[in-house]
Amino acid sequence: MASVPVFSQKNFVPGFIINNSGERIEGKVDRQLWVHTPKTVTFESAGNTSIYGIKDIAAFGAGEDAAYVRQVITRTTRPTDIHLLRGKQYIDTVLTDTVFLQKISDGDWKLYQLNVTKVQFYLQRKDGSIDELRYVVDLKEDGQYYEERNYFRDQLNGALVEEGLDPRLGRKLPKMEYTESELVRFVDDVNRSKGLTVKSVERAKKKKKFLYPYLGAGLAVNSFDIKGGNEGDVPLGDLQFAKTVSPVFQGGVEFNDPVGLGGFVFRLELAWQQFSAKASDSAGPIFTVPAYEYSYNLKMNIFQPSLQAFYQVLRYPNCKVYLGPGIALNLTSYKENYMTTSSVNGSRREDDYFGFKNTWLSFSAVAGATIKEHADVQVKYQFADTFSEYVNTAFVPRMLQFQFNYRF
Repeated sequence: MASVPVFSQKNFVPGFIINNSGERIEGKVDRQLWVHTPKTVTFESAGNTSIYGIKDIAAFGAGEDAAYVRQVITRTTRPTDIHLLRGKQYIDTVLTDTVFLQKISDGDWKLYQLNVTKVQFYLQRKDGSIDELRYVVDLKEDGQYYEERNYFRDQLNGALVEEGLDPRLGRKLPKMEYTESELVRFVDDVNRSKGLTVKSVERAKKKKKFLYPYLGAGLAVNSFDIKGGNEGDVPLGDLQFAKTVSPVFQGGVEFNDPVGLGGFVFRLELAWQQFSAKASDSAGPIFTVPAYEYSYNLKMNIFQPSLQAFYQVLRYPNCKVYLGPGIALNLTSYKENYMTTSSVNGSRREDDYFGFKNTWLSFSAVAGATIKEHADVQVKYQFADTFSEYVNTAFVPRMLQFQFNYRF
């Protein structure tokens, strides 16, 4: 146990701890939206704030009913996320561990939840042993399809038979899913059948978010090519454009697996970028035409609404890696579009030199990663066929963007 000053944002609610001597101490517990089962708890009592670990206390409660009890249990380690199973051979190791188990249904039958590397549920009947309810996911030989082994259904049915309980309780078992809501409902029904008043545990849950607004910025490396013949007196094929760098600002809304497809993410985005390109060359002299130099300057402001679709190829609790395509509508204004020619006879500048479209489509390929839910980094390669009004000449922009987004 350690006494600490409080710096980070806290959420203290009425609660308690039970020390190793069995004494219950009332106070306030920092009740966080724990994704994984906590290993420590911050407790405030009589003006003192302390952090307690698993070895320091026997139990604690945060809020009226959200109770955690220290228990020595066995737990399996094989992942149930198919993305973690692909390309690996797992031996289903069984570990003995001391943890805080969260009680989510109380009565003659008690149901607990644990989340160390995966969500697991435990059943205790009366004051007997606390046993893991087993659920296993296996990839088939082709590595693309998987099968679920719902051993927990047989475990629960065996417990019903052993205690001689109403067989109608087992009718839902063949289709029962390994979820908190279905298991709590089943255990509550068992306790009610015994004439007990049940009270499922109210918890501070971290709700799954489906909608993430985001804002971000980045840099774009721009390249530009002209393919085709000449326009005017300039041999366009000789123009060589150097790469340029420009800022990018973007914001939008991410829809995280909105229809339950598993791992799919969609984004609606609005971005702004200034694209610039510059090239120069020389020609002549030819007969009576003196030698001359010419240079071309292009600078355009692009507002870009887009739709992007990603698939999360790797999904870990704190990092998700995704790939996918996108399509964008480019609303363009041309700040510079002029050709300058210079010779011994002087120089001449022609504005609005090429005919360009104000609206054109581009496509993108995106790779990125979301880190700890809020930080998002990505690399986006955008390309278009042409945005000119010419039939025989294609003006081809390319944009390699490096972006950082903050998801709210």
